[in-house]
Parts: sequence; C-alpha cells; structure tokens
Amino acid sequence: SYKDGKGAAAWRIRDARNPRILLTGQNPSPGPDKYQDSTPTELSGCYGITCALYLFNQISDLSKSWLTLACDSTSAFEKILTSSVLTCRKPHYDIASGIKSLMKKIPQVGLKLHHVD
Repeated sequence: SYKDGKGAAAWRIRDARNPRILLTGQNPSPGPDKYQDSTPTELSGCYGITCALYLFNQISDLSKSWLTLACDSTSAFEKILTSSVLTCRKPHYDIASGIKSLMKKIPQVGLKLHHVD
C-alpha cells in the first residue's frame, strides 16, 4: 500500500495442500518520497514474495505449484508480464527485471494474477 509518501507491502504464502504451512513477510518500499507511488510499492511486494518463493524452492519441491499474485496496481502486473525487453530507460526497470529474473529460476511455479481494489 502507498500513503503519505511511503509504501509498504505484506505477503503470505500458504500451501493449499497443507494449511499448517504458512510463510508471511512484509517489506517497506525503499526510496525518497518523490519517487514513491503505487507501482513501485506493489512491485516491492511482488519482489519480496518472489524472493521468498525462490528461497523456499531451495529446500522444498514447488513443482506443479501456482502463485496467485494479488495487487491493486495493473501497472505493476504489466511490468512483470511484459514480453518486451526491459530497458533501463523504463520506469521501475530495476525491480521489474529483478522479479522476472527470479521467476525464471523457479519456472515450475505457475503464475496467476488477481486484481484487487
């Protein structure tokens, strides 16, 4: 979420087959106030959960798993899903390319996107 020039994200990873397995996390959206808005905030949450999945994949088999990613920024989704080459001239290049790079390292995880208001 983004408010008063600051952003933060929270996430939860739940195993649908075993509801007792639950990972949660949160992270601030770093950077000066003048560069903050909803897109980098949502992307920071996406990056946080992608990092957690990448690390979890190192110790557990995530094959045939699905990640349902929900956020209220369609712009964030577009940056993650774009098939075009990301260039450093595009806004939020750094975090969007980081997410895409990590997702390539856990290719067995399917991705479903869910827009929330």
